[in-house]
Amino acid sequence: MRVRITIFIFITIVIIQSDCVQDQAPVQAVQKGNTVLYENEIIDHDQEWAADTTRIIKSNLFIQHATLRIKPGAAVQLRANASITVMQSGGIIAEGTTTKHVRFVKETKGQSGWNHIYLSSNVNGDSCRFVNCTFDGGGADPDWPAAIFCQDVSPTILNCTISNSQSAGISLQGDCSAVQFKGNTITGCADVPIMTDLINAARIDSGSYTNNDVNEIRILNGEIHRDIALPLHNMAYHFTDYVDLFGATLSILPGTLLKFDELTGLVAHANSTLNLKATSDSPIQLTGHETTQNRWQGLQFEAGSTGEIDYCTIDNAAYNTDIPASIVINNASPTLTNSQIKDGYGYGIYLSGIYRPARFDNNIITRNTQAPVSANAANVSQLALNDYKGNIDDLIEIRGGAIDGLINQYTEWPKLNVPVYRIQGSIYIDQGTLVLSPGIRLEMSAQSSIEIKTGGELIANGSSGIITFTGIKKTAGYWGSIKFAETSSPTGNLLNMCIIENGGGANLLPGMIYCDRSSPTITNCQIGHSLTYGIYKTNGAAPYLLNNIFDDNLMGNLYP
Repeated sequence: MRVRITIFIFITIVIIQSDCVQDQAPVQAVQKGNTVLYENEIIDHDQEWAADTTRIIKSNLFIQHATLRIKPGAAVQLRANASITVMQSGGIIAEGTTTKHVRFVKETKGQSGWNHIYLSSNVNGDSCRFVNCTFDGGGADPDWPAAIFCQDVSPTILNCTISNSQSAGISLQGDCSAVQFKGNTITGCADVPIMTDLINAARIDSGSYTNNDVNEIRILNGEIHRDIALPLHNMAYHFTDYVDLFGATLSILPGTLLKFDELTGLVAHANSTLNLKATSDSPIQLTGHETTQNRWQGLQFEAGSTGEIDYCTIDNAAYNTDIPASIVINNASPTLTNSQIKDGYGYGIYLSGIYRPARFDNNIITRNTQAPVSANAANVSQLALNDYKGNIDDLIEIRGGAIDGLINQYTEWPKLNVPVYRIQGSIYIDQGTLVLSPGIRLEMSAQSSIEIKTGGELIANGSSGIITFTGIKKTAGYWGSIKFAETSSPTGNLLNMCIIENGGGANLLPGMIYCDRSSPTITNCQIGHSLTYGIYKTNGAAPYLLNNIFDDNLMGNLYP
């Protein structure tokens, strides 16, 4: 916002200056031999500057309603804090040759720097061309920190050299998305070679950007509404603002490095696509910027968005108090393959809504300060085999509750290479089926329960690997109950070869397994350490019970 306000102020000042100059007779250029001096002059008719005359800008030169053409070999010398501003239908065409550059330089080597060449939004980009030019020693204005400053205009800048700027080399702000920028060299600048709004970055073509104080492309405004693909450079893209995709596709090439400031991240909104498709030998990396201790807010896929993340490294993210996760996916289904999500300040991945990706596999999710994945109950079925080891909590967190805990269709929770699923809140199976794979272990949070409601089925068959229901803390009554409601499936519920322990703490439900006039099959299970009964049956309940072992249930094993 500070940059935008500054732009408004600058344009206002320029307009005021222009009006003031127009109200008076413009100051005339002074010629002394082959040298012409300009001070606060407005060029308002077409001119051509030849190479046999030196032009010295003493302070400010304005070009409006006219085009200034500068011939090959010409030298334009600018004194300290001098500038050239192109405005109000003005234009500047400086086309040199490979052997005869047009040169914009200091008047004397020892002087302070000149300010900038400013191209305003009121000019025609076709009439602003710099080809084979040299810009040396500019960028002295801290409010407009670049040797060439473009505002909502798309000039042509080809095969030029921008050197020794006291700030950035070039700044492209607003919509400069038709700019032609290729074959340029930017070197020796006291800041970055290029700063730009994201919409313009796709037009920054090949060039040489070395020996600057910070060799990166600084992105100022990340909002885009049309498709763009970022070129690959031998330097990072540094995002100082959130990247927001609105109905647009952003494509990143293999080998690209993206760095984000602390309060920034990347959000794909509805009807947007984020393509981060790389290769094993040329991955894409998304990380925090060094000046923010490498903390940023990660990726978000909002409802109706899509994308592909393949062979990417996403690290040092999740610094977000709302949903601390490196990748947040909400009612969207991007594919996620062959990638590393690591060193995050929260979860690796947070899933909500409906997530049905084409693929979610072969990822490494490690060294995060919370669980590798936090998922709502319906999305656990999408968690294929990935490497989930090395986090503070090596488990899958399953969020319960009326929305996140609802299962209303056929759902399987797979056996993954994690020791435990941790249930945070209650799970409700309503008009759906939950199948627990053999060998999985569920740790229930305090007062959480599993409730099988209308038409619901819970199938936990541990015949090829015991299924465990236990509490996060191993104390009687820590969690609630497995409740089979009267309206649950009369024949589809099964608990076989399960360990069920440390529950029975549900208010008004005096049993760790509560059968409310229902008929589940409960066989070969170990049922123990309930704060109340092991199994509680209401009148009319007829569970099928066989070969179960009861142990240390405080109110009794079976009622009645």
